[in-house]
Amino acid sequence: MRKDPLVELVVSEVGAPLAVDGGATVLLGVEEGIAHVRYRPGHNEGCPECIMSTEDMREYLREALSARAPYIQDVEIVAAP
Repeated sequence: MRKDPLVELVVSEVGAPLAVDGGATVLLGVEEGIAHVRYRPGHNEGCPECIMSTEDMREYLREALSARAPYIQDVEIVAAP
């Protein structure tokens, strides 16, 4: 997998607000038009529904990447260890 600076920037921008609740997104690499992203959901006892599911995060990243890096065709979410 290769790194892509634009995709890395978008993934970083999407993930920045997650840090408040202990979450994160990290681009692992891009391969054949697929962005492989590690997603660690945060934790918010006061608003558990505020934490995005893995599928919601995938869709959110797909939308953000289609607008700014249209050569990315899909996003694969890899669970954080």
